[in-house]
Amino acid sequence: DIINMSLGDASAPPPSADPHARAIQNAAASGVLVVAAAGNEGPGARTIASPATLPSVLSVGMTTNSRFFFALLRVSAQQPVPPALAVVPALAGTEPTQTGPFGPAPLVDVTALDSSGLACPPSADLPGGVTLPANSLNGRVALVQRGICFFRDKVRNVANAGAAAVVIYNNLPNSQPLLMDTTGGQIPSISIGNRQGFELRSFVARAGETQITFDPELASQPDRPDVLVSFSSRGPIPGSDLKIKPDVLAPGQYILSAVQTTNPSGELFTSTGFSLQRGTSASAPMVAGAAALLKQAKPRLTVEEIKSLLVNTADPVTASEDGAEISAQNAGAGRMNVLAALTATFRAEPV
Repeated sequence: DIINMSLGDASAPPPSADPHARAIQNAAASGVLVVAAAGNEGPGARTIASPATLPSVLSVGMTTNSRFFFALLRVSAQQPVPPALAVVPALAGTEPTQTGPFGPAPLVDVTALDSSGLACPPSADLPGGVTLPANSLNGRVALVQRGICFFRDKVRNVANAGAAAVVIYNNLPNSQPLLMDTTGGQIPSISIGNRQGFELRSFVARAGETQITFDPELASQPDRPDVLVSFSSRGPIPGSDLKIKPDVLAPGQYILSAVQTTNPSGELFTSTGFSLQRGTSASAPMVAGAAALLKQAKPRLTVEEIKSLLVNTADPVTASEDGAEISAQNAGAGRMNVLAALTATFRAEPV
């Protein structure tokens, strides 16, 4: 009855030449609703990916959840540490796996070695990168800004300079720590938010010797819900006459979800059977599940009617992580409200 597609391709061919598009159109014509993730390429305009661009698809962007899961980074120094820096929300990089606390270890701002603060090594795509001198970070934790190159490249660069670990702070204003892909990382890596990163840089500059300790164990903390996430892909549909997408938003931040436990080398494996997921690939299944509830309650609903009920009863979203003005082209109709969709007394086509 419902197909969820937590996938997408911004460079997909036109619908007339795309077999995915033909299959989805055939499904819709057969009475099967297709729900698709909008993509994680925001905040720029026209970043929504196929198949979420198709008119027949219910396209889903992403809002914050009502809570997040963070580990804790602790800061100490001979000078008093500001309360906002004493305990900082953080997340560990994916590799190497951190099974216990790290530190205390001295923290150094990498701008002392690389004026950009990015620690991006030279490459064919980035000839202006900087190779950090050997042994320049021996036994220290490097404080690095996100941006320009992959996380794993930053980690490798500071590790080759002798760093014991790396703290990477987000480069987007008011943004939170990121779930960093540090595949192949040789040293522990830690992500912190934008504001805390700049405040930590300023503190190190005036306090001198600063120590950090990191405990990777995650704990739930309350957060402001229903905020448009900065990297949720935006409309209008590329190449279109300002056609509106996404259709609706759903929570996609820090979704604690079941994953497989049988194949350690396979995708989405943890020994506990649960993992934190983040992205429109997590918000789309929320909407697919809601559509299934509507279909169960009212089996005669058509694809168009289910779309109408979920989109036209959504709650308005009034804030975005990156400060962007809310519009239909980045938030659709707002965050879905399943109970309102179930009890609605009208349907409108198109949505």
